[in-house]
Amino acid sequence: MLGVLFYLLYFLIIISTVYFFLKKSIGVIYPLIITSQFNVTSIVKIGITVSFFELNLFLLLALILLFQKQKLKTYLTSVRLFLPDFIWIAFLGVSLISIFFGLTRVALGNLSPEQYMSPSPFIRGIMSLNKLFVFLPVFIIVRNYLIDHFSIEKINSNFLYAMILGGILPSLAVLIQFSGIGFILIHNNPSFSETFRIEDYLGARPAGLTNEASFFVYQLFFSNLALFYAFRKRLLSLKLFLAIAVLFLVCVILSISRLGQLLFFIFYAIEFGRYIHIFSLKGALKSLFILPVVLALIYLISTLSIGGFNIGARFISTFEVEADLSTIERYGSSEALFNLLKDKSLFLGVGMYNFQYYIKDYLPSYMNVLYYPRGASPASFNFVLQMAVELGLILFMAYFAACGLILKKTSCSFIRYWYFYLLLFSMSFQTLNFSIPFLIMFFVYENEENSLFN
Repeated sequence: MLGVLFYLLYFLIIISTVYFFLKKSIGVIYPLIITSQFNVTSIVKIGITVSFFELNLFLLLALILLFQKQKLKTYLTSVRLFLPDFIWIAFLGVSLISIFFGLTRVALGNLSPEQYMSPSPFIRGIMSLNKLFVFLPVFIIVRNYLIDHFSIEKINSNFLYAMILGGILPSLAVLIQFSGIGFILIHNNPSFSETFRIEDYLGARPAGLTNEASFFVYQLFFSNLALFYAFRKRLLSLKLFLAIAVLFLVCVILSISRLGQLLFFIFYAIEFGRYIHIFSLKGALKSLFILPVVLALIYLISTLSIGGFNIGARFISTFEVEADLSTIERYGSSEALFNLLKDKSLFLGVGMYNFQYYIKDYLPSYMNVLYYPRGASPASFNFVLQMAVELGLILFMAYFAACGLILKKTSCSFIRYWYFYLLLFSMSFQTLNFSIPFLIMFFVYENEENSLFN
């Protein structure tokens, strides 16, 4: 029953978009951001999987097209691009180039895709880029509307508040799921290879409002990032900041996500070092007193057992290749991608989102415990390595060099951290199946004077 209430709440949040839009309120950004973390359920698939976020995005676009007719031409023709936008534009560009090169290599007999897989490599590559084809133009139109009606500072501060709220609701879902009182969710999102099933979460591992605990933690991380920077800019009181930070951290622990434990640990270690200025003499002395307390807390958490798993042992198992079938597949898939890279992609790639047509020939022997029938291949658990294989080493290095230059010229620290942690998460799974990475386009970076975090 509680899951049903969450569905009703999120539909009400979407409907509130109409109210905020007609009132010309900055509140219109809240439903847009908050709905991004409820993606376990697909409402419909129309080329792109439409979950709560996409439904709200298309509703807001429709309102802009309907009620902003006098400025519609401006929104459509006067495209205002900001420096970080070119990270996504360049990704789309190199992806299309790689697909062309991959098809050319197949035509010349240099690549032999598995014949039992469908659809064709070209169709797979184009279909997998659907979020970029849809999100880039729609996001720019919506952002133009926001900039036209509100100050950049107001947009950015409310973006942070919305990101924080967006993380609180799935965190509450995790607490309910962990309690064992039942929480019904419909799992049917084809972006996660899900077929229709209903999960009641009675004795099941908490996963928030997505279908895996690691996905919940991944999305929550960026709400946590917004939380810390909102506090640094004095947009939150200390008490509220601590309350939300503890909620997020507890839910990461309850999710038993090894990836979450690792990335949150890295984040808190960096923030702790920044807070005490660890590289200064005073900061080093402070750490001598604070570090033992932190280590004791980490040890205490590592001794806890949740859902039959010891947190410390589960974290350590991340670095053991044969810890379980999931870990075997993660390491084996990455090793196979690396072997495929050495054999086929040192210069030109196999085409964006086409690695599965070739990877089975490179699987290590210890993956024999797993079976992949004709037409099926292991997933990628390292999107960065996957990109190197699919783009080819030349395009891959050129793209990341361009991203480095863009971020170096971007004086907004919040944006730089967003992409830094997105890169870290991308070393563990396919991060672009979600809406979260693209939301940073609504945090408006223009120049040093009107960037909130300079």
